[in-house]
Amino acid sequence: MQRTQVANYDHAIDIIEHVNEDHGRELNAIAKAKYPQRTFKSVILEDIFEEGVLLFVEDANSARREELFVPFTIKGTLEERVFYLAYLFADPDVVQKEVKRFLTVTDKKSLTQNFTRITVRTELPFPEQWAGLCFSTHLKTLTHQTPEQSPLTKYGQHVNRLILRKLSWSLKLIPVKIRRSVVANTQKNVRAYTLRNTWSAEHDGKTHYFGILDIFTHGMSKGSVWADSLKVGDILYTSGDHADNHPALIEGNNVLFCDETAYPAAAGLLQQWTNPMAPTLIIVSHCQAEQAYFDDVILPEGTKVIRITCSFQDQGDNVIKALTGLSHFDTVWGAMESTSAKQVRHFLRNTYKLKGRNNLVKPYWLFEQK
Repeated sequence: MQRTQVANYDHAIDIIEHVNEDHGRELNAIAKAKYPQRTFKSVILEDIFEEGVLLFVEDANSARREELFVPFTIKGTLEERVFYLAYLFADPDVVQKEVKRFLTVTDKKSLTQNFTRITVRTELPFPEQWAGLCFSTHLKTLTHQTPEQSPLTKYGQHVNRLILRKLSWSLKLIPVKIRRSVVANTQKNVRAYTLRNTWSAEHDGKTHYFGILDIFTHGMSKGSVWADSLKVGDILYTSGDHADNHPALIEGNNVLFCDETAYPAAAGLLQQWTNPMAPTLIIVSHCQAEQAYFDDVILPEGTKVIRITCSFQDQGDNVIKALTGLSHFDTVWGAMESTSAKQVRHFLRNTYKLKGRNNLVKPYWLFEQK
């Protein structure tokens, strides 16, 4: 089959690095569908073409790497075509096993003018490596009814699982424009919020797990209105844990940068910092006062702090300026608005040749002109 290079190859590399960092399970499923009798040591997305994707697969019992070209099956944007392949080969039973949490609000307070701290309790332990972990949080609250689950509720959950499995299969068959609409409608009331800290405590002979969600509120956005409405006793529902993969940060000379939406993730990384070399921290905000968030964060000894205050449209340029003023760095972790994040990520790739595990710059939100 013909293999035509993608016009915007920087964007293709963004997708390749993201898939290899965060979607190894899906890559393995694609290879397994092609070779069901084989077990793989690794499956890597090597390249993307207009016609399909090129995988390198390595058997568990062999060091030999083999090419596997998988053609696209739908029309759409490059991202839609790639992620639809992963979706097409996904096992609905595995998807149903994604972590679902019910978090009871135990405390709520303001940290700054726009930061609200929500303390929650749960019966399900959080991962030991929680720094950067975020939850797909549904913008609604639940309340207790009865302590015992009724048979009818259990039946309803069983029916719900069947419906979700059928929906997963049905989405593979409907036209791409309709599928986009279905997915968008299911996600419009879901936001990703990051775990800032976690601990456990014994009470009445039972272990309870606690966590902190620091939510940056702004105006009358849906997430802000929801966070403002929360009260002690409310139950939050999350339908997925999303870990932040950052193994390169444990060694070398590294930089972290963050806008307000990424403050909790950066603070968590600093709290769990094990690298003997202190990082450089670039704190970015629209208002200087919001940077007080870091006043109570214990930084690794020797951490260099650079502060930037400007409109979000200028944050990418200013972060790049700060990075060029540093003598050396091995890995950069950062998160901010999508356009600015992409600008910095491409700058690091093309100017400093940072790729993959060493170029950990990601979008945390997208500005949409209304």
